[in-house]
Amino acid sequence: MRGEPVQGPMARLLFFGARTQQELPYFGPLPSLPKDFIDTNFAFSRKPGQPKKYVQDAMRERAADLAVLLKDPNAHFYVCGLKSMEEGVVLALRDIATGAGLGWESVGSTLQREGRLHLETY
Repeated sequence: MRGEPVQGPMARLLFFGARTQQELPYFGPLPSLPKDFIDTNFAFSRKPGQPKKYVQDAMRERAADLAVLLKDPNAHFYVCGLKSMEEGVVLALRDIATGAGLGWESVGSTLQREGRLHLETY
């Protein structure tokens, strides 16, 4: 169920952002994927009548789940998208780590050194 902590060694979270639902590639099949396969979280920055919501905002909403994954030595984090989003996503990870009592300098450098933080931005 949404809002419950992810569990198990194969927990998968996907944060997907777009301006609107209509601009989201692959939107059709994404919401119908089973939550026990992948927990999909959407962020739309241009929904009429609603405040802007970015991927980093959705990540902060799921901070407890991401904190568990930041502590998991087998977890990998993939960031793909525009270069302009990279900083916000990394800052969200830093804030989540700090909020969980983890030192981001240590966690972030370990993730990079071990090849578990993948930044594919353009």
